[in-house]
Amino acid sequence: METKNISFFSNNESAHVFGISMGGMIAQRLAFAYPDRIRSLVLGCSTAGGTPHIQPSPEISELMVARAALTGTPEENAWAAAPIVYSQAFIHAHPELF
Repeated sequence: METKNISFFSNNESAHVFGISMGGMIAQRLAFAYPDRIRSLVLGCSTAGGTPHIQPSPEISELMVARAALTGTPEENAWAAAPIVYSQAFIHAHPELF
């Protein structure tokens, strides 16, 4: 595993590891393979992957694909993600935000 070489070559006995998205999946594998070398593990926007993980609903998958094709400003695109990020209960409870 190439990632482990970073810590081994830096002469650190252990390291804090942070992984986002696919990096989170790699960080998890690193932590399982070398638990004595991991001081802390922080995962962002990641999944354990594999066959037992829960797939998003078709509606969420469609929203994610549609969001990838947006051409608005970063702020407009961020608000377009609201149905993915926030529950419908939160959106209805806080209409002033949307």
